[in-house]
Amino acid sequence: MRKPDDSGAVRPEGSRYVGSEGGQRRSGLDKASAAPSGPSGPAEPRPAPDSEAHLREILEAAEASLRSVTDNLQAMIAASPLATIALDLDCRITLWNPAAERMFGWTRAEVVGRILPHVPPSELPEIREIVRRVSAGEVIGGMELRRERKGGGAVLVELYAAPQRDPEGRIVGVMEQLADITERRQFDEALLQAQKMESIGRLAGGIAHDFNNMLTAISGFADLLVQDLPEEGDARESAETIRRAAAQAAALTQQLLAFSRRQVLEPVVLDPDATIEALEPMLRRLIGEDVDLRVSLRAAPLRMRVDPSQLAQIVMNLVVNARDAMPDGGRIVVETGRAAFDSAYASEHFEVTPGNYVMVAVSDTGIGMDMATRQHIFEPFFTTKEPGKGTGLGLATIYGIVRQSGGHIWLYSEPGQGTTFKVYFPTVADPASQPEAPPIDVAGGSETILLVEDESSVRELARTILTRLGYNVLAAADPREALAIVASHSERIHVLVSDVVMPVMSGPELARRIRMMRPNIKTLLLSGYTGNIIDRGDRLAGTDGFLSKPFTTNDLAQKVAEIIALPGEHGSGPVRRAPAGRVAGSG
Repeated sequence: MRKPDDSGAVRPEGSRYVGSEGGQRRSGLDKASAAPSGPSGPAEPRPAPDSEAHLREILEAAEASLRSVTDNLQAMIAASPLATIALDLDCRITLWNPAAERMFGWTRAEVVGRILPHVPPSELPEIREIVRRVSAGEVIGGMELRRERKGGGAVLVELYAAPQRDPEGRIVGVMEQLADITERRQFDEALLQAQKMESIGRLAGGIAHDFNNMLTAISGFADLLVQDLPEEGDARESAETIRRAAAQAAALTQQLLAFSRRQVLEPVVLDPDATIEALEPMLRRLIGEDVDLRVSLRAAPLRMRVDPSQLAQIVMNLVVNARDAMPDGGRIVVETGRAAFDSAYASEHFEVTPGNYVMVAVSDTGIGMDMATRQHIFEPFFTTKEPGKGTGLGLATIYGIVRQSGGHIWLYSEPGQGTTFKVYFPTVADPASQPEAPPIDVAGGSETILLVEDESSVRELARTILTRLGYNVLAAADPREALAIVASHSERIHVLVSDVVMPVMSGPELARRIRMMRPNIKTLLLSGYTGNIIDRGDRLAGTDGFLSKPFTTNDLAQKVAEIIALPGEHGSGPVRRAPAGRVAGSG
């Protein structure tokens, strides 16, 4: 059936109009059907001129669209933060984007057409297996691999690989995307190491705490035996031997506590240069004549807050370790300086807090360490020295001191290239602290002392020492008994001597409750470690002193005398700690 068109003409049903800017025009089919017939039949249809132009327009539009898609794809590959690499089935590189250039160091011109210069030779069989799997249609994701940078150095990558197909759908290569996970792996390993060190530290601290209680009784009663026995005789010599062994064991437990960050430090504001200058003569004697010691200190003053004895221990341990790493001699450099770490650096090193730091570094030209050694170097009892030449606690002790003091430690070492340790402590603006007054030499007194200690052997030792010195001692086995004594005792109690870690309540909490009843009482705390009960800064808030276990008779006598001699009421004097483990009669 025919229908009239807009001009009144009739067109066959099913014929087409093709829209154009000038309105509607007939398609080539319509024109062909309207062509006159020749003498031998219908004429061969010919494309109209405007139809050829339209086809060219369509082709040009398709080519432009293809160019746009290609340009966008190339721009995306170029801008991708992931290294994007294409390989043919012979493992030759056909695509190498800018991220790959940055990650591995080779330019596109250097690698296209080559077989995987960034893959270590030992791992080529693995990459060929990946190509085989992908060429069979498999998609691979999340595989962790090791690759190499131009000029050396390893990079850990996470690989995603998929087939690359031609227009007919045939697999002609492999398309890879690689993410650099080197820093992420280092962070994960550092976190695991820190968690492991923390677990070991808790174990070491608990053992040291219990051991300190036993050592306190052993060394203390050995002191009493030495005082009671005549100077000549085998019994006196045996008692001296017990005391010396106890002192050595006490030093070991102090190292364990330092590693576990459960010792009580008494930090002061100081300039490390002064400490190192004072140590230099001793360090030169320690290292011997075949080692060249160089000390490089800053002219400008540095200020940090640290326990002076612990800083000296850090420097001495590092220098001795450096000497031991140079059996044929060499050079050790001790230096100080400043450092600043921003939030970007801290975000990649979870143990670091942004801010300004004082650096103390010790470097040597010794044998160095491999990665396996570096991974365990701060663990307690780990040592590379011969049996009998090291406890394996030196660096573990340093690690604990530095972390407890709010700092961090950095290590760089390679086999045959020497070692550098850098220790960082937060900078402070306070002026340097003044030296303490010399200890008070008091033989004893008649004051009343409330002694609270849940360990019976330590309680009996302290009671015996204080009673011999003339003090009136009220002994309690736990805080509840102590509170009952305070409530029932009508005379003045001058000093509370209490363990820190006890059942029911802690020593500081007991002191707080007793001060509510006896405001003038002074407080001396005893402990092998404090856990989290006492603030790990340099203030034992609300107390007058602290004495570390194990202590000797001289330690306890000296500290009680200092507390009694403090002017005013409790807490009005400086908090000072007697050094633990000193042998009675030695000073």
